[in-house]
Amino acid sequence: MEIFILEDQMEKVVNPKTKEYLEEVVSCYRNGNYRASVVVLYTTLIFDLMQKIITLKDVYNEEKAKNIYEKIKQDQMDKPSDPKWETYLINEICQQMHIISPVEKEELEHLKKERNYAAHPIVSESEELTLKPIRKETAGDLIRKAFEIVFLRDAILGRRDINKKIVGDLKEYYSRVGETGFKNYVDNKYLNRMTQARKNELFMFLWQAVFIWDNDDATRDRDSSLLGLIYMYNGDRKGYQKIIKDNEDKLLNKIQVETFSNWYNSLGYNEESIEVYENFKRSSRIISLIKFIESNPDIYSCLNEYCINAVSSSVQQMYKGWAKGSFLDIDQFLLESTAIFLKDNIDTHFKEISEKKSEYVRYADNS
Repeated sequence: MEIFILEDQMEKVVNPKTKEYLEEVVSCYRNGNYRASVVVLYTTLIFDLMQKIITLKDVYNEEKAKNIYEKIKQDQMDKPSDPKWETYLINEICQQMHIISPVEKEELEHLKKERNYAAHPIVSESEELTLKPIRKETAGDLIRKAFEIVFLRDAILGRRDINKKIVGDLKEYYSRVGETGFKNYVDNKYLNRMTQARKNELFMFLWQAVFIWDNDDATRDRDSSLLGLIYMYNGDRKGYQKIIKDNEDKLLNKIQVETFSNWYNSLGYNEESIEVYENFKRSSRIISLIKFIESNPDIYSCLNEYCINAVSSSVQQMYKGWAKGSFLDIDQFLLESTAIFLKDNIDTHFKEISEKKSEYVRYADNS
């Protein structure tokens, strides 16, 4: 690991005290003191993890963080020289706060072992007292992983309401910029810093917010949340397909049939207009699901019979009952035309669409 890369990453570290201690790590590494760099690295890592717990406790009022902090505080008072609380901290950061994954926890445990080797003499088989040498490559690799797993991650990822915060940030960005740079924004600010467990929770949250929930917040954020969901799915299709299949009751069995007429009547509209129609398309959960399926046809194989029936019924009845030749009637034709994923036989589908198109042409000629 080259020094200039270390220094570049240093600029991304948020906590000023952590950054100060990391400068000592970089200095040791630069001067070839690799054993010292590993010892200070581990100390700094524990410090930064504690700072994250304190931030979650004091700033975000996280109850789990409070409990972790109080337990460590009591352990240090009871046994000041016993470092077991460090192992407890790493375990809880993984298991309770989900800031790091189980695999990443193993990486930190490996760093701790290397630190112990570097800091404590070893009696060899020949009864010679030695210190294990730390190679440059080993020190560099440990430093890189510590940055990726701990130093570059924000404590905010341990918040219980992190999903709501992300949805709000996505909406704010989308309102300002639109789709330009949206994927990079999501990746760099959140996804690249999250454990897979956190990503899975976010995916399920977005799925419900876009396709199931019908409250004001979900409706307002539906367009930006859908875009975020699409980018997430494209990043790990097989993984999220498994999440969907494993959580049918929560993600599929609550999908509801929606039609424009039902929505229109429920809100008491008394006029047919493009504006009302556009409002429906923006707020409709089932329209959002149809868009998602159209952009990711492979997702259709994950849907159960209940969900498929809800989508199919919605497509067949979406704009039915409005004047022949009106823009709503035409949109019904277009919706049925593009919902190819609902048809077993593509040739039959195109034949049916062609016949319906001919009907519209004859109607237009006679109008």
